[in-house]
Amino acid sequence: MGLFDRGGEPVFLKEPWDPAADIVKLDEFKSLLTSEGHRAVDDEIRRIRAGARGEREVAYALRSSHMPIRVIPDLRIEHEGLTAQIDFLVLAPKRFYLIECKNLYGDITVTRDGEFRREYQDRTEGMFSPIEQNRQHLELIRAKRRASRGAFMAWLTDRAFNVFWKSFVVLANVKNVLNVDPAFRDQVIRLDQLVPAIRRAEAGAKEPASSIQELDQFAARYLEWDRTDHPGYLEQFAQYRVDRSKKAKRGRHAVTASAAGVSSVSDQASAGMFEKLRGWRRSTYQAEGIPAYAVFRDAELYAIIDAAPRALDELRALIGPMKAAKYGADVLRILWG
Repeated sequence: MGLFDRGGEPVFLKEPWDPAADIVKLDEFKSLLTSEGHRAVDDEIRRIRAGARGEREVAYALRSSHMPIRVIPDLRIEHEGLTAQIDFLVLAPKRFYLIECKNLYGDITVTRDGEFRREYQDRTEGMFSPIEQNRQHLELIRAKRRASRGAFMAWLTDRAFNVFWKSFVVLANVKNVLNVDPAFRDQVIRLDQLVPAIRRAEAGAKEPASSIQELDQFAARYLEWDRTDHPGYLEQFAQYRVDRSKKAKRGRHAVTASAAGVSSVSDQASAGMFEKLRGWRRSTYQAEGIPAYAVFRDAELYAIIDAAPRALDELRALIGPMKAAKYGADVLRILWG
């Protein structure tokens, strides 16, 4: 009798994200924004719709798998100022699977170094690697697990972490032509390869299988970590908001940071630096296909400007080790040239 012949069906412990309400809110919020903000919101709506279509396909594949798994979609975990936004966490009897879904247009190449390149409409462009994104999410989960245990248990479970956790980047667009380096073919897969890949990984694992009751206990822990109070769009697009009072006084549009809970920048040089950092953030979140606040919130940008760090260690103290490793070099280059 095979592992998945023992009974049990997939159970979704949360309903997958429905973007309809978010899209309505975004459309309504556009009236408060500048014309540049309108374009940014339209880009976000397109990204939301494409992502939601891909996630629906992944959810359907998992529901139809007839595997005794527990599935947590749209899991948001925070630890020490960092956030992991996980599309799907799948708990199976022998392994836990972190799934990042991408619904992209064009042909996809993954190089030996794990770099992602997309060719679309005769253009080739790079994008932030979902492989690296998954790695950072796993590191955050590892760190949070470590912090929630005693020293000995943290050491013991940390040693087994890489054995029991596996990540997949699932490309949901069936029209994608994939050219994936052999080193990453077990991580970057098509939608129709997801369920077979989980079955193979489970069949190849030598460790004893967890019971359904144990899976439920594991799942309860991660649901406790889930942050449902996602940052709102008011904060995400605050940099584009029209300041009505300044418009009345000066006869032109101005952007205020008051919606993000930070003070306005009065110093001209600081204002110019904020605009540089904001422009870099815009190109970064668009390239990575993530919300602006997942790169830096406005409050974080102001904190960086106020502290004026000159070294990576100083920046790390402000924004944490993971963001410093990912974005620190760019931020210091913008600050000091």
